[in-house]
Amino acid sequence: QHLYSFYPILKQILHLTSHVVKQARTIKIQNNLRSQNRFTVRKYILRTLSCFGLSMANLKTAYLVTYNIAQACGWATGLLLLFQELMHTGTHEGVHKQVTPILRICQFCSVLEVVHAATGLVRSGVFTALVQWFARTHCLLAVVNSVPEVQGEVWVAVMYAAWCLTEVVRYPWYALSSAGCCPYWLTWLRYTVFIPTYPFGVVSEMMLLFLALPFAAERQMYSYSMPNAINHAFRWDYFMIGGLVYYPFAWLQLYTHMFSQRKRKLNSKKD
Repeated sequence: QHLYSFYPILKQILHLTSHVVKQARTIKIQNNLRSQNRFTVRKYILRTLSCFGLSMANLKTAYLVTYNIAQACGWATGLLLLFQELMHTGTHEGVHKQVTPILRICQFCSVLEVVHAATGLVRSGVFTALVQWFARTHCLLAVVNSVPEVQGEVWVAVMYAAWCLTEVVRYPWYALSSAGCCPYWLTWLRYTVFIPTYPFGVVSEMMLLFLALPFAAERQMYSYSMPNAINHAFRWDYFMIGGLVYYPFAWLQLYTHMFSQRKRKLNSKKD
């Protein structure tokens, strides 16, 4: 009688075990099929590229060269518009109106550099790339583009000049380095231009944050008070204060890193 009482339970256990085994086999088969499909797709891509005399390495190089040349042209256009505005008007007040549109496009597209780092397309830290992209995008879009009172400040022109001068050297260097034909003089320029442009850039960014702070606090821009759907409050003016505190430390770390990179790159090129 005791054995008969356990029979339904054993039957259920065996049925459940059989079901789990079948599911596991099905999942394994599906994973194998996906793996085979990925291999087939990769094989097809490689075969197609080989028909045109290309390879994945060539495709990667072509993409990086194209991207960096496009960015170099964009930032060079911004630099040209900046100098044109300063020379024609003799004042910095119209720089935002003339230069910001092209820089918005360049800066928006530069988020691809975070993707490049995350996918291993380039040897760069994902966190560093993300922080640099976010800091510049925040200053460009959230501060300069959204607070009209700071758009006529001289610091906008200083910041744009520092950014553009840096990028019209950096992107051509990346393009030619990706192609494996970067001359020494461009490497020297890449690791020398930052010495004056980085301090001017960070000081102007901090000044614009500081000047926009009272307007952000007064208007409660990009701020969320309790209660709300996400049950969290956010004050953009507090975030800006935190950024002003963080900026010098982050910049000093980046600046010293660039000097160590400069020493390594220039010495290796000489050798």
